[in-house]
Amino acid sequence: TGYTIGTTSGVTGTITNDDTQVTLAVSPTTVTEDGTNNLVYTFTRDVFISNALTVNYTIGGTANNGSDYVSIGTSVTFAAGSSTATVAVDPTADTTVESDETVILTLASGTGYTIGTTSGVTGTITNDDTQV
Repeated sequence: TGYTIGTTSGVTGTITNDDTQVTLAVSPTTVTEDGTNNLVYTFTRDVFISNALTVNYTIGGTANNGSDYVSIGTSVTFAAGSSTATVAVDPTADTTVESDETVILTLASGTGYTIGTTSGVTGTITNDDTQV
């Protein structure tokens, strides 16, 4: 009591998805195990860069994390104001004759972003040892 209904039709509100989309690439795509270059995986976010953002990824491939290359984690953090973040894969020098090995990073779900690159991104560590 004490009021009247002014609008009898439905009212629609819109919730805008403000999550940034993250993509992933690697360059160079091939390095030698005893060389001076690293595989550099670049994560790029498209919008809403004013805040820091942590992005998760998985590690796969035939190379072993921590033995064929210096150990890396499973997340990377964008600094506030930055549209890119990188993970460097530094091959470990050895004298073992072996096949070329791959390092595959794949974006994984998390809070505050959507996955733009849905397949794994592959870098190759080329064996440079010869059989004696």
